[in-house]
Amino acid sequence: MAVLFPKPGCLVFDLEVIPSQDGKPEQIYKLGALRADTGSTIELDVRQDPRPALEQLDVLGDGAEFVLGHNIVEHDLRILKATQLSLRLLDLPSIDTLHLSPITFPQNPYHRLIKDYKLVRDSLNSPLSDCRSTLTLFQDQQEALERLKTLNPKELLCYQILLGDEQGALGQLFQAITGDRPLPLTELQTLLPDLLRENDPTLERDLKVCGTRLKRLISTELGDPTLRWPLAYALAWLRVSGGNSALAPWVRHQFPRVRELIHELRDIPCSHEDCLYCKTTLDCSTRIPNSLRTGHRYLTSAAYIRSRG
Repeated sequence: MAVLFPKPGCLVFDLEVIPSQDGKPEQIYKLGALRADTGSTIELDVRQDPRPALEQLDVLGDGAEFVLGHNIVEHDLRILKATQLSLRLLDLPSIDTLHLSPITFPQNPYHRLIKDYKLVRDSLNSPLSDCRSTLTLFQDQQEALERLKTLNPKELLCYQILLGDEQGALGQLFQAITGDRPLPLTELQTLLPDLLRENDPTLERDLKVCGTRLKRLISTELGDPTLRWPLAYALAWLRVSGGNSALAPWVRHQFPRVRELIHELRDIPCSHEDCLYCKTTLDCSTRIPNSLRTGHRYLTSAAYIRSRG
């Protein structure tokens, strides 16, 4: 399968950092970076003054279309912004391979290059090696999105609507895959119920979730921009729930609304007579969801949360 951007015009970078302690801020002690389009690389030890190394990083990023990294939003970019240096690369759009993973690999969130939320390393303390792994992971993610286009184009369209801001790097990625601009947000009112339709003929229900809660979600909450990533992650999990599916701990930590959404859609009975999901799946007299009673790997049960930390 062809990769969309075998040599994307991006700057891939990774920072090695000493955590903050005793009131001292985080300290960058090593950095690595590469240009996927030119093949240029750097790997630098960072002294007490990080400016010379960061200036070299900034020069390497000149002409890049976007920055790419693993956990780059919560870690690398946050740390660079804290330096208060006027780095040009901070003005570039970004793609975080960690954030893409639950969507591209929902049945196996721990891709072969990911353990928990970190990259699996083949070299000890080599940020440049981590950059190469990040680029490989990104290429695998592009291939996964291409497969999704073939297997379930409607699901891909939902992710593009939710995450594909036309001005950002993710928007350009989704547009390159779908071949079109994102559909209007209102299209989710049709797409989501269709994607969450129950396809198991042995179950006497029309949806995988509470129809009442889903109607409220698509009629009143889709305009909330803070719900975009949580809804995308919830959709990815719901589409494969019951199989080899698990919600990564970092998702629960960084996006607690995901767990709340799944709980509201799957485990809270609405008591409406016309809701086949609640009528057949949830025991409304005791308010105990069948998923917990049967031992299904539902992620909001207290036992599962305790077991996962």
